[in-house]
Amino acid sequence: MAAGNELRNSKDLLIATTTLFTRAAIKGGMHPESAYQLSDKCVQKIERLPQINSITDLIQEIGEIFLSQVRAAPNFSNATLVFLIQDYIYKHLNRPMNLNQLSKQLNYSKNYLCRIFKQTTNQTIVDYANEQKIREVQSQLVFSNKSITEIASMLGFYDQSYLTKLFKKHLGITPIKFRQKYHM
Repeated sequence: MAAGNELRNSKDLLIATTTLFTRAAIKGGMHPESAYQLSDKCVQKIERLPQINSITDLIQEIGEIFLSQVRAAPNFSNATLVFLIQDYIYKHLNRPMNLNQLSKQLNYSKNYLCRIFKQTTNQTIVDYANEQKIREVQSQLVFSNKSITEIASMLGFYDQSYLTKLFKKHLGITPIKFRQKYHM
């Protein structure tokens, strides 16, 4: 806060609020680039204000702009659900993918979750989870000295051979050859 500069303090509060609206809009299904562009326009408008009579009114106005954009986004409710599925996968990367547990956690049927995810992303939940695990395997191979067996165990694979098979399917190379090529 700038001592004695009420206008600057008000503008900073509005900019911080706009940032929060931007993040919420992206989670709500608004395309990130569109949300950032809208955020930039709001911040530019805020910076041009010569005075601020009511912070509350401006916060409400900005919120309503973002809300209308989220509602206009195609499949905004589906995008939110897809985000929750992706978030669940990321938080449970160290376990085998369990659609029943995911269904229970999000309080939707397994079939509904699978259908919405496939419609929105053009891939199955399991394929997406495996893709994220393979990315983590790549990172571990490049930046750690853990064995393939340790990495497989860490990411919830039942055995090293399944990880190797999946890795080769995704990247066309075995984990050992990948490590030899890229290890730091």
